[in-house]
Amino acid sequence: MRGTVGAMAQPAGEKLGFGYFAGLLGGVAAVGFAAGVAAVLVCQRAARRVPKALDSDDDASDDEEGAPLVAGARWGLRDAPYKMLLCINCDLRDEAGNRTKMKPGKAAAQCCHAVLGCYRRAQRRAPAALRWWAATGQAKVCVKVPAEAELLELRARLAAAGVVSYLVEDAGRTQVAPGSRTVLAVGPAPVRVLDPLTRHLKLY
Repeated sequence: MRGTVGAMAQPAGEKLGFGYFAGLLGGVAAVGFAAGVAAVLVCQRAARRVPKALDSDDDASDDEEGAPLVAGARWGLRDAPYKMLLCINCDLRDEAGNRTKMKPGKAAAQCCHAVLGCYRRAQRRAPAALRWWAATGQAKVCVKVPAEAELLELRARLAAAGVVSYLVEDAGRTQVAPGSRTVLAVGPAPVRVLDPLTRHLKLY
C-alpha cells in the first residue's frame, strides 16, 4: 500500500515542478515583452524630438521637380572636354562670428555633398553633359572663392550660361555657423563654357 501511495505521489511532485518552471518562464517572457514595448516607446519619443533640420546640407531653392532642362541637355561629344568645378567658400564664420577656415576633412566632406548633389541635379537637368563628362574622365577641380558674395554672383552667372550648380549649406554642427554656404559645385560643363567665368579663381 505504501508503495502504491509513493508511486502516486511522485507524478504530483513532477507536475508541481513543471508548473513552477513554466510559470517562471512565462514571467521572464512577460518582463522581456514589457521591456521591449517600453524601449520602442522611448525610441519613438526620442525620434519625435529630433529636428528635421539635421538633413540641411542642401540648398534646394532651384531644385524643383519639372525644372526646365538647361543647355547641358544639348551638349555632346563635340563640346568636350568637360569638367566639374568645386568652388570652396573661404569667407566663413563660426558660431561666435569669428572668421574661420574649414579643416581638410571638413572641406572634403562638403565637397562630397556638393558633387553628389550636383550629380543628382544634372541627371534631371543636363543628362547629356553628365553622360559625356562620365565618358571622358570625370574631371573635377577645386578652387578657392575669397568671398561669399562672389560665390553667389558666380552661381548666377553660370546659371545664365546654362550650367547646373548645387550650393551646400552646412548644418553647423562642427567648425562653421549653421547655414554657412560652404561649397558650390558647378557642372559638369564644357571647359570652354566654364573657363571664361572661373579661370581667375586659384586652386584650393
